[in-house]
Amino acid sequence: MLTRFSLRLRIFLIFAGLAIAVILATALGLWLGYSRLDDPDASQGFVQAAVLAGFAALGLVASVWYLFDLNVAKPIETLSGALRARAHSDVSVRIDAAIARYLGDLAPAAEAAAQSLSETRNALAEAVARETLRLGTEKARLEALLSDVPVGVILCSADHALVFYNSPAADLIGAGRGAGLAPGLDRKLFDYLHAAPLCHAHDRLVATADPDALSDLLCTTVAGARVLAARMRLLGDGAAGYVLTLRDITGDMATDARREAMLADALDSLRRPAATLATLVEVLPDDALPAPMRAAFKAEVARLSQAVTRFATAREEGQAEATALPQTRASDLAEGLVAQLG
Repeated sequence: MLTRFSLRLRIFLIFAGLAIAVILATALGLWLGYSRLDDPDASQGFVQAAVLAGFAALGLVASVWYLFDLNVAKPIETLSGALRARAHSDVSVRIDAAIARYLGDLAPAAEAAAQSLSETRNALAEAVARETLRLGTEKARLEALLSDVPVGVILCSADHALVFYNSPAADLIGAGRGAGLAPGLDRKLFDYLHAAPLCHAHDRLVATADPDALSDLLCTTVAGARVLAARMRLLGDGAAGYVLTLRDITGDMATDARREAMLADALDSLRRPAATLATLVEVLPDDALPAPMRAAFKAEVARLSQAVTRFATAREEGQAEATALPQTRASDLAEGLVAQLG
């Protein structure tokens, strides 16, 4: 119960109890002495002695309490307050050792502890400042390095929050200046890209538990309907964060479509005349042309037909190579198509 009171009040209560105990003991001793005497006239002397002894004991205890409070209890509270202030704030003033001159090495020990705490705090602050400066320098170097990379690079946390992205990535996902969507870290990647292909690729990489695994996928932007070819790789920090590289293939797909349409038209424009010439050569009468001319005509028509056939074969092989995506799963293609159509 006494722990709720301050140190000085507890010491005062102890000395008050001691004073009461001394007065009671003195009174009890005098009463026992008086009870053994059969002289009633001695009672006045015992009362005076009891009063004098009580006041003398009270004064003595009060004096000792005052000296103890002034030189022990009060300096201890002062030292504890000074240590508490230095523990919770940056106080550079040294502790005055004179306030605890009667406490032996307590004041120098408290000053040494406060000095050690101050040095530790300063060293920690300097270490934090150095690490902050180093991280800022590395971040600036990384930003400068990735700003020259032509592809978009995005770093995301395990919950798909943006941690870092370069300028090309901001332009690709629609977070660049004037793109309509406000850029910012700690925003969800799904604010800019459709979630389904990214979630499936991330789940597959996490399930493989292979730090060198990667996944190629197609995804589309929420705004602008861009088709992006992406490659996802988990970071090596064990937190399931990942890095995503992006490349815009919307223009490539449109160019490929136009080229294929032109090649198809050119092939049809050659195939039909070649077939017609081959048919005419077969139905011509034998006496319609001289034999050498007829043979040369048939040879030219055959070469034309072979050239058209080779052209068609090369076109089909080119289509197969152009549409083959290395390390791209069918589910990625399907998710990208669904995201684009949705």
